[in-house]
Amino acid sequence: MTRVSVVIVSNGRPAHLRSCLQSLRHQTYPEFEVVVVADALPPEFDGAVRYVPFQEENISAARNLGIAHAAGDILAFCDDDAIPDPPWLQTLLAPWGDPGVGAAGG
Repeated sequence: MTRVSVVIVSNGRPAHLRSCLQSLRHQTYPEFEVVVVADALPPEFDGAVRYVPFQEENISAARNLGIAHAAGDILAFCDDDAIPDPPWLQTLLAPWGDPGVGAAGG
């Protein structure tokens, strides 16, 4: 099974980030890690996700930092105000069953 890194960037929106992280607990695809690049991490997720402190308001730099800390074979980006449905990752990964696929989008 392919390991996926879900990268989430957040700045100044702890309630949004908390809801997003809670929703990711219900994914039907089991092999994924979560990399949070943010100004703060909700305390209940300490140790459950890879946290990368980042204070700037620069989403491109934050995403690049998340990529640098990701260990997955495939990267998936999720906004902090999104609430992914349980099959989100499984659906997102479906095109990767074709060996000719090099990139896919949501």
